[in-house]
Amino acid sequence: MTIRLLARLAALLMPIAFVLSCSSSTSADSDNRFTGKFSLVSADEQALPATVFDGIITADPSPSFHLRIIATSGSFTLNAVGHYEQRVEHDAIIDGAFNGRLTRADRGECSRAGTQLQCSSSFIQGVEFTATIAASKITIAQDLSGEGHVATYRYDWTSAQ
Repeated sequence: MTIRLLARLAALLMPIAFVLSCSSSTSADSDNRFTGKFSLVSADEQALPATVFDGIITADPSPSFHLRIIATSGSFTLNAVGHYEQRVEHDAIIDGAFNGRLTRADRGECSRAGTQLQCSSSFIQGVEFTATIAASKITIAQDLSGEGHVATYRYDWTSAQ
């Protein structure tokens, strides 16, 4: 083979080798994004808007009433040093009538072990939770409605903050 032919062959193969080296990864984290902004996409395995509480509230001495709490939107932001900020909006429906929107907001610190985040609030005393990250999705089980029902909130990665 001539040197010219070898040079042409190398020039042809170099871009292919570059693309293959950039796209292949053996890392288990290659499909995960552990930091950035995540948007709420479901609650209790239902697409938003999703009911996270639906029940009769017995109030004494007032009459009982039917309460429905619906998660409508939210976000979870996590930075590289483990600081998180969480925000979830819920609509309250009392006896079938819209009664207002509550925004639950929190912030604190998370430590990561594999795909688990152990988070502790620095805003609301005594609030701690565990989150799971898999395939750029964060899943958190919490009672954000305040009615004793732990709902599973799932957030999908949307941006790098």
